[in-house]
Amino acid sequence: MSGLTKFISQFNKDHKAEILSVGVKVEDPTRLPSGIFQLDLQLGGGIPEGRITVVYGTESSAKTTLCYRFIAAAQRRYPDKQCVFIDLERTFSPQWAKIMGVDTDALVYVKPSHSEQAVDVLQALVHEADDVAFIGLDSIAALITQRELNEEAEKAMVGVQGILINKMYRKLTQAMAEAHTRGFCPTVLLINQIRFKVGVMMGDPETQ
Repeated sequence: MSGLTKFISQFNKDHKAEILSVGVKVEDPTRLPSGIFQLDLQLGGGIPEGRITVVYGTESSAKTTLCYRFIAAAQRRYPDKQCVFIDLERTFSPQWAKIMGVDTDALVYVKPSHSEQAVDVLQALVHEADDVAFIGLDSIAALITQRELNEEAEKAMVGVQGILINKMYRKLTQAMAEAHTRGFCPTVLLINQIRFKVGVMMGDPETQ
């Protein structure tokens, strides 16, 4: 037995879990289709289940509509589980969602008053609710902290939103890792928007 093999065996024994292994033993995730043939073909069948997916684009480019399609697909695939829509922009349209196939009577609708609530709800749903199949958040661009809400509009607050988004991703990733160990993890779709960098003369001026 080689030194590496001994180390892997002893390490996994000490931690009572298979943390190290020779060869990749991770299965490819199943895909959640949107029902749009061309898009699903490009995505290899849809977005990966149990993972974080970010959809971004310009204004009125059907980002929220696409989220509705995935919610409808998740409701059909997992009728015994719940789907959640976190509406930061307050643009949810029940009528249009129904046209896209969403069962709005069964949809869990969240209206956070500020971004900290949205992040806490998102993490808690992934961490604690094992009967949630899909979570959509609309949108990252609308995240505003309680501190920003309480301050005057002309007061500059540089980097506050970036810090919150960074914390959200780290907390969400950890919660999803723990959910995978329990056997089921919800699919998370985050919607974002495109902005243009100021003063860019060369290269792509677009950024999320």
